[in-house]
Amino acid sequence: ILFTQIAKSIGYVNHVEYEPYFIDYAGTDYNYKQPRLLKDIIGANNKRLATKCEAFTSEDACLITADELGLATYEDCIKFAKEFTPNSFEIIYMLMCDCIGFNTDRHMGNISFLYYPNNMHIFAVAPMYDNNQSMLCYWDERDAIEDYAFSLKAKDGSDFTDLAKLVLREGGWVKSHIRNADINIESSLITNDRAKRLTDVIHANIKRLV
Repeated sequence: ILFTQIAKSIGYVNHVEYEPYFIDYAGTDYNYKQPRLLKDIIGANNKRLATKCEAFTSEDACLITADELGLATYEDCIKFAKEFTPNSFEIIYMLMCDCIGFNTDRHMGNISFLYYPNNMHIFAVAPMYDNNQSMLCYWDERDAIEDYAFSLKAKDGSDFTDLAKLVLREGGWVKSHIRNADINIESSLITNDRAKRLTDVIHANIKRLV
């Protein structure tokens, strides 16, 4: 939910809109390992905070992941998108959002494409989805935020500054979108202080990246 605020700020519209809801595990054997950030929200009633979104696939538009296509790197995904889809710029947006919002889990199963099932023709980059390992979700507010944030790596182990260099090399046009972005993180799911500190470190990160 927080991550998509970055996407909107830089003009990236091809992303899934998430909304919060609670899953009630009372009376079940499910044992959810609660991140420290969510402890007060989940509480003792065994309700887990989750998110949901509308489906972006259908009988006429199926999904295939980069992993299923045999793509192994972010550069592979960019090249594939440029060769086979008219909206390859979506990959550029997606990966730049990852850099800005510290998404540490953009594995090859979280980058996908849409295809027509009747002829297997790939026709688009799928909307950006599954961004839950982002926005410093495990940051302890007792720790220095910049030290923690700037120590994080992309899923492939690369530094976000190096990933940003790849993205800007393949899509330099996105730089102006980033510099002009008015990012101000807001959410009732976190405290105002956490939101402000997130906003500040994201702006510091943008300067570091571009």
